[in-house]
Amino acid sequence: GATIGLRLTLSAPADGNADPQLTTSGPTDYIYVQDPAFRRLSPAYGSLAQLLIIEGEFFPYRFAQRTAVRCYWLMTRSITEGILESDTLLRCYSPSFLPRANRMKDIGYPERLTGVSFDGGRNFHRVAATGLPFILLNRGAPLVAELVPSHTRAGRGEYISLNGGDFTPLRWLSPVFGTCLFSWHVQFKSNLTNDTGTRSSAAFFVNGAQVRCKVPLDLPPTQHYVRLQFSFSGSSFDARYSVSHAMAGLPLTVLPEFVVHQALPGWAPTVSPTQIVVVGSRFLPTTGQERYWCVFGDAPAVPGIRVSLSQLVCPSPRHYPASVNLQVSLEAPGMTTSQKNVVPFSFVLLPGVERILPLVVLAHTEGQTLTISGSNFEA
Repeated sequence: GATIGLRLTLSAPADGNADPQLTTSGPTDYIYVQDPAFRRLSPAYGSLAQLLIIEGEFFPYRFAQRTAVRCYWLMTRSITEGILESDTLLRCYSPSFLPRANRMKDIGYPERLTGVSFDGGRNFHRVAATGLPFILLNRGAPLVAELVPSHTRAGRGEYISLNGGDFTPLRWLSPVFGTCLFSWHVQFKSNLTNDTGTRSSAAFFVNGAQVRCKVPLDLPPTQHYVRLQFSFSGSSFDARYSVSHAMAGLPLTVLPEFVVHQALPGWAPTVSPTQIVVVGSRFLPTTGQERYWCVFGDAPAVPGIRVSLSQLVCPSPRHYPASVNLQVSLEAPGMTTSQKNVVPFSFVLLPGVERILPLVVLAHTEGQTLTISGSNFEA
């Protein structure tokens, strides 16, 4: 038959002069070799009915039913279900309702995990001396509903905004407000390899409905998922996202930075507009409010027309004679983030023809020499 055991406890007597009393628990399905110890609750704050991690040692993983875990919460006097993962880790839900007393009105409700049962709630083990603290946030986890912009260019280090709500309570709990995590996973079918990684940057509190993060410079050009994570008392806590639960975060597309190789032709007259073909690579279709801009020296920026992945066409503006830089940018006119987007260009005076000698030549005869006189024939 099944093994039946009793847990023995030596308790102090009610009368100080009497002998200590040896008490027994209700019957258990197994015998404890050593009492379980509970060390850490993670995260230390969160929302109602949130699945939490409890770490410790000597959990009866080989004997107890995995789904028989129950957790007792002191302030709400509630019992929640859990699951046993190993002899050092179990998971349990936070309370599903708030306690009546609220001592932290601007943040949340203090709660304590004081008991854990491995036999469906018949017997509870004491958790630490005073229990493990947990804060039930007033409105639950902060919500991240929108990422603006939803795309960026690689290597720029631009800022993105995470718009949502309920960020204010976390500002008071976390010494450093939060962290943005950027993760990607790319599968290369050609050589059957994967590129997987994660980068992080500090999150900055703007107001109760907005947080800003800087995009790391070394993110590869691909689809990323952005998560907003908070840390407190050695534990971490994720925001909620207005997307499917299967999607961990909000999508951010990192586009590859384009490169300019040369301008054809490499010169233009000072006063006559000329269509200049800019040859380069990775001229992707523009998104949102983006467009390609061409800046010739210190002349006003002119819009470029994307022809293909390798070509733009830019009209040359009026400019005094000079050797200048032709800059191509997707940012504010005249701004460039990389010297790869700069090529040399020249403005020259329009040549003027004053005289041609001789005025008469022989028909059907090759090799005759003409002398053309004028101005601005510089090479």
